[in-house]
Amino acid sequence: MPSTTFVTSYLESFRNKGAARSLAASPSIAEPLLTAGRLRPSGLRTAAAETEPAEPDASLSTPASAEGDEAFRSALARIRAHDYDAALQLLDKAVQKKTAYMAQALNARGTFLYLKGDLEAALSDFNAALSLEPSNINSLVKRGSIYMEMNNR
Repeated sequence: MPSTTFVTSYLESFRNKGAARSLAASPSIAEPLLTAGRLRPSGLRTAAAETEPAEPDASLSTPASAEGDEAFRSALARIRAHDYDAALQLLDKAVQKKTAYMAQALNARGTFLYLKGDLEAALSDFNAALSLEPSNINSLVKRGSIYMEMNNR
Protein backbone atom coordinates (compact mmCIF):
# COMPACT_ATOMS: atom_id res chain seq x y z
CA MET A 1 0.00 0.00 0.00
CA PRO A 2 1.32 3.50 -0.74
CA SER A 3 1.96 5.88 2.15
CA THR A 4 -0.90 6.91 4.41
CA THR A 5 -0.55 10.51 3.26
CA PHE A 6 -0.83 9.52 -0.39
CA VAL A 7 -3.86 7.27 0.18
CA THR A 8 -5.60 9.93 2.25
CA SER A 9 -4.97 12.59 -0.40
CA TYR A 10 -6.17 10.27 -3.16
CA LEU A 11 -9.40 9.43 -1.34
CA GLU A 12 -10.06 13.07 -0.47
CA SER A 13 -9.68 14.00 -4.14
CA PHE A 14 -13.10 12.42 -4.71
CA ARG A 15 -14.83 14.72 -2.24
CA ASN A 16 -17.96 16.51 -3.37
CA LYS A 17 -17.27 19.95 -1.93
CA GLY A 18 -20.73 21.36 -2.68
CA ALA A 19 -22.68 18.81 -0.66
CA ALA A 20 -21.25 19.70 2.74
CA ARG A 21 -23.90 22.29 3.55
CA SER A 22 -26.84 19.99 2.79
CA LEU A 23 -25.35 17.16 4.82
CA ALA A 24 -24.63 19.40 7.77
CA ALA A 25 -28.31 20.35 7.85
CA SER A 26 -29.46 16.73 8.01
CA PRO A 27 -29.86 15.40 11.56
CA SER A 28 -29.96 11.79 10.33
CA ILE A 29 -26.72 11.94 8.35
CA ALA A 30 -23.44 12.68 10.07
CA GLU A 31 -21.50 13.13 6.82
CA PRO A 32 -20.71 9.47 6.11
CA LEU A 33 -17.61 8.56 4.14
CA LEU A 34 -19.58 6.51 1.63
CA THR A 35 -23.19 6.92 0.61
CA ALA A 36 -24.40 4.93 -2.36
CA GLY A 37 -20.76 4.28 -3.21
CA ARG A 38 -19.71 7.91 -3.35
CA LEU A 39 -17.23 9.63 -1.07
CA ARG A 40 -18.86 12.39 0.93
CA PRO A 41 -17.74 16.00 1.43
CA SER A 42 -15.33 15.84 4.29
CA GLY A 43 -13.71 12.70 2.99
CA LEU A 44 -11.91 10.54 5.47
CA ARG A 45 -12.24 12.93 8.39
CA THR A 46 -16.02 12.61 8.42
CA ALA A 47 -15.99 8.82 8.29
CA ALA A 48 -15.78 8.91 12.08
CA ALA A 49 -19.48 9.76 12.11
CA GLU A 50 -20.40 6.80 9.89
CA THR A 51 -22.89 4.51 11.52
CA GLU A 52 -24.77 3.19 8.51
CA PRO A 53 -24.34 3.69 4.76
CA ALA A 54 -27.32 5.26 2.97
CA GLU A 55 -29.25 2.12 2.06
CA PRO A 56 -28.55 -1.49 1.20
CA ASP A 57 -28.18 -2.69 -2.36
CA ALA A 58 -31.64 -3.90 -3.35
CA SER A 59 -30.25 -5.85 -6.29
CA LEU A 60 -28.44 -8.49 -4.22
CA SER A 61 -29.71 -11.93 -5.15
CA THR A 62 -28.69 -13.51 -1.84
CA PRO A 63 -29.57 -12.29 1.61
CA ALA A 64 -27.06 -9.97 3.18
CA SER A 65 -25.37 -10.98 6.38
CA ALA A 66 -25.03 -9.03 9.60
CA GLU A 67 -21.41 -10.20 9.71
CA GLY A 68 -20.76 -8.67 6.29
CA ASP A 69 -22.39 -5.40 7.31
CA GLU A 70 -20.34 -5.26 10.49
CA ALA A 71 -17.15 -5.90 8.51
CA PHE A 72 -18.07 -3.01 6.19
CA ARG A 73 -18.69 -0.66 9.13
CA SER A 74 -15.41 -1.79 10.70
CA ALA A 75 -13.60 -1.13 7.42
CA LEU A 76 -14.93 2.43 7.48
CA ALA A 77 -13.60 2.79 11.03
CA ARG A 78 -10.18 1.53 9.90
CA ILE A 79 -10.22 4.08 7.07
CA ARG A 80 -10.94 6.82 9.64
CA ALA A 81 -7.90 5.61 11.58
CA HIS A 82 -5.78 5.60 8.39
CA ASP A 83 -5.21 1.85 8.83
CA TYR A 84 -5.68 1.07 5.16
CA ASP A 85 -4.27 -2.47 5.17
CA ALA A 86 -6.74 -3.49 7.89
CA ALA A 87 -9.52 -1.70 6.00
CA LEU A 88 -8.74 -3.76 2.91
CA GLN A 89 -8.89 -7.00 4.90
CA LEU A 90 -12.25 -5.98 6.35
CA LEU A 91 -13.57 -5.03 2.91
CA ASP A 92 -12.55 -8.50 1.69
CA LYS A 93 -14.58 -9.98 4.53
CA ALA A 94 -17.55 -7.68 3.87
CA VAL A 95 -17.67 -8.80 0.23
CA GLN A 96 -17.14 -12.47 1.12
CA LYS A 97 -19.90 -12.35 3.75
CA LYS A 98 -22.24 -10.54 1.35
CA THR A 99 -22.77 -7.17 3.00
CA ALA A 100 -26.00 -5.38 2.14
CA TYR A 101 -23.76 -2.52 0.99
CA MET A 102 -22.02 -4.54 -1.69
CA ALA A 103 -21.60 -1.78 -4.30
CA GLN A 104 -20.02 0.52 -1.73
CA ALA A 105 -17.77 -2.25 -0.40
CA LEU A 106 -16.65 -3.24 -3.91
CA ASN A 107 -15.94 0.39 -4.81
CA ALA A 108 -13.88 0.93 -1.66
CA ARG A 109 -12.01 -2.37 -2.03
CA GLY A 110 -11.35 -1.63 -5.70
CA THR A 111 -9.88 1.71 -4.72
CA PHE A 112 -7.40 0.10 -2.33
CA LEU A 113 -6.53 -2.65 -4.82
CA TYR A 114 -5.88 0.04 -7.44
CA LEU A 115 -3.62 1.90 -5.04
CA LYS A 116 -1.71 -1.32 -4.36
CA GLY A 117 -1.17 -1.76 -8.11
CA ASP A 118 -3.47 -4.76 -8.59
CA LEU A 119 -5.24 -3.33 -11.62
CA GLU A 120 -6.98 -6.54 -12.70
CA ALA A 121 -8.56 -7.14 -9.27
CA ALA A 122 -9.50 -3.46 -8.95
CA LEU A 123 -11.10 -3.49 -12.39
CA SER A 124 -13.08 -6.58 -11.43
CA ASP A 125 -14.37 -4.85 -8.28
CA PHE A 126 -15.32 -1.67 -10.13
CA ASN A 127 -17.14 -3.71 -12.79
CA ALA A 128 -19.00 -5.64 -10.10
CA ALA A 129 -19.90 -2.41 -8.27
CA LEU A 130 -21.18 -0.93 -11.52
CA SER A 131 -23.29 -4.02 -12.23
CA LEU A 132 -25.05 -3.31 -8.92
CA GLU A 133 -25.08 0.47 -9.27
CA PRO A 134 -24.54 1.59 -12.89
CA SER A 135 -24.61 5.31 -12.05
CA ASN A 136 -21.79 5.15 -9.48
CA ILE A 137 -19.61 7.98 -10.75
CA ASN A 138 -16.58 7.11 -8.60
CA SER A 139 -16.51 3.54 -9.90
CA LEU A 140 -16.88 4.80 -13.47
CA VAL A 141 -14.05 7.31 -13.09
CA LYS A 142 -11.75 4.84 -11.37
CA ARG A 143 -12.50 2.16 -13.96
CA GLY A 144 -11.70 4.68 -16.70
CA SER A 145 -8.41 5.49 -14.97
CA ILE A 146 -7.50 1.82 -14.92
CA TYR A 147 -8.32 1.41 -18.62
CA MET A 148 -6.15 4.42 -19.42
CA GLU A 149 -3.30 3.10 -17.28
CA MET A 150 -3.52 -0.39 -18.80
CA ASN A 151 -3.49 1.10 -22.29
CA ASN A 152 -0.27 2.95 -21.49
CA ARG A 153 1.63 -0.21 -20.54
